[in-house]
Amino acid sequence: MKTYSLSDVKHEVLGKKGTLDRDNFKLDQRIAKIGFAFREKRLEQGLTQDQFGQLAGVSRSQISRFENHAGDVTLTTLFKIIGALKAKATLQIVLSDKTIEIEF
Repeated sequence: MKTYSLSDVKHEVLGKKGTLDRDNFKLDQRIAKIGFAFREKRLEQGLTQDQFGQLAGVSRSQISRFENHAGDVTLTTLFKIIGALKAKATLQIVLSDKTIEIEF
């Protein structure tokens, strides 16, 4: 029986480093971490998805999709969710000639 290293399996399943498939997987992981953290915070506050959606001004289905990483979320929805959690976030975009930073 042949054995495979974790690196070999990653390359086979996720694609090699630097490929679009691998980069997309890493992006999905980062987004999922945010959704999981927001779910934990919502549950700590004792809120259902429906209650939290009303507080944030978005639908329950938007909260569910975000928490379960079942679809992309708009920046507007993300900003509303962050505001409802009373959390702080900074979006920083670094261009070749300037940096744009938005705090919310």
